Amino acid sequence: MSFSTRSPMTTRSQALAFLMIACAASAQDIPKDIPAAPAVPAAAAEAAPAAEAAPAAKTKKGFFGRLFGKEPPPEDFKAEASVKTEVSDKTVPVAPSDTPAPAPALTDREKLQALVNAHVAETLQKELEFKPQSPWRLGAGYAPILGMKADFAGTGNVPTTPNTAGQNREYLDGYVRVDSSGNAGGDTTFWGYGSGAQEVGGNIAFQSIAAGASGSGGSSITDSSVSAAAGFELYGFYDMGEATIFKDKGATWGFRTGIQYAHVDLNNNSSGSGTVSTFTDSFTLGGNPAPGAGFAGTFAGPNQLLGDVALARTFGGTANVQISGDRRLNVHLAITQWGSYLEIPLCKKVDLTVEGGFLLALASGSYDYQNRVSVGNTGGQTVRGSNSRTRILPGVYAGLGLNYEITDRLSLLANVRYQFLRSYEITSNGSTAELDFSSAYTLGLSALWKF
Repeated sequence: MSFSTRSPMTTRSQALAFLMIACAASAQDIPKDIPAAPAVPAAAAEAAPAAEAAPAAKTKKGFFGRLFGKEPPPEDFKAEASVKTEVSDKTVPVAPSDTPAPAPALTDREKLQALVNAHVAETLQKELEFKPQSPWRLGAGYAPILGMKADFAGTGNVPTTPNTAGQNREYLDGYVRVDSSGNAGGDTTFWGYGSGAQEVGGNIAFQSIAAGASGSGGSSITDSSVSAAAGFELYGFYDMGEATIFKDKGATWGFRTGIQYAHVDLNNNSSGSGTVSTFTDSFTLGGNPAPGAGFAGTFAGPNQLLGDVALARTFGGTANVQISGDRRLNVHLAITQWGSYLEIPLCKKVDLTVEGGFLLALASGSYDYQNRVSVGNTGGQTVRGSNSRTRILPGVYAGLGLNYEITDRLSLLANVRYQFLRSYEITSNGSTAELDFSSAYTLGLSALWKF
C-alpha cells in the first residue's frame, strides 16, 4: 500500500490563487466566453466548503460592486425575512437592503416651485369640487311699454263772471270788455261778436261755457300714439324642475317675479270739436242798430256802444265748439309682476318661454292743460287746469319669448308681453285725462344670469 502526501503549503497556495482569479473576474468586465479557471484540486475545495455552498460564492458580474453598495442588488437577492448574522454568539436582525435612500436637500428655487405647484393644485381642486346649482336666475333689461292711448274729455270749466258793471268778459262767440273810458256812462266801445244770429230784438246775445257742466256732450280728444320709452325691468325666475306638459321635449317650469318701471310723458296739442253746455248773457244796443256780423271794437274807440251789464242771464243752452290748445300728461309707473313660466327647448341653445300672471301697478302722475274753446271764427274762451293723483292699478299679463344661451350661466331673453292694467284717470277743472292700457304691450330685451 502506498500513500501520496501533499504539502499544506501547496494546498493553501492553490486556494489563494483561486480567490485572486475570482476577484479579478468581479472587478473587471470579463466576457462570458473567457475560459473558466483551471480546476481546483480537491484539497483546495475542501478548504473553502462554505464558499462553494452559498449562492454568494458564484462569480457574477458586479459582485463586489453590489457587496460594497456601489450597485443595487438584483430583485432575486432581496430577502423576505431579516437576515441573521452571528455577532458575539447572538442573532441580530438586519434590515433589508432595499431601504430607500434619504431624499436630497432642495434648493431655494426648488422649494419656491414646490409652493407654487401646491397652490395651483389646491386652486384646481376647489374649481373641480361640485357646487350645487341655485334654482334662481336673475334678469335685467330694457322694457318699454307701447300701444297705450290717452283720452282727453271735457273742455274745462270757465268761472262765471259776476253780472256787474266794469267787468272783462269772454264768450264763446264774442267779448265785452272795459274800454279806455272805464265804461263811462255804463256803456263800452270795446266789444265784438261773430254771427248775425246773435242779434235778437235790439240786443246782442253771447254764449259762455257753463261752470260744472262742460263735460256734457262729445267734447273729447284721443291720442293713440302713447308710449313709455323710458322703461326697464328687474325680475327673477325660480326653477321648479320638470314640467308635466311637453315632458318629452325636456320642458321645465317655475315662478316669475319682478318689477318694471315706465315713464309716460305725453304732450298733446291736437284740435277737436264737441258740444258743451252753456248759459246766455244778453246786452242792449241802446236802441242803435247792430254794426254787422264779425264786428270787433277796440279799446280806444270810438265804436258802436254796448251796455256793460247783461239785461238777462239764461242757463240750459248748448253749443257746438272747436277746441285747440296744449295738454300734458306725466305718469310714473312702478309695476310688480307675479306669475309662472314654461320653458321648452327648441334646439341646443334656444328655448321658448311662455309666461303669464298678475300685475299690480303704482301710478303717480299729473295733468296740465290750456284749451281754447270757440264758436266760429271768434276769439273764444280760454280754459286752464292742473292736478295730480296717485292710484293703484291691478292687471294681468301674458307673453312669449326666446332665450338664447351664451354660456352656461349667461343668456339673452327677447320677449313680448301683453299687459292689461286698469285705466289711470285724473281730472282737473272740468277736463279729464285717461291713460288706457287695454291695448298695451311690452317689448323686452334682457340678460339672464344663472347662479
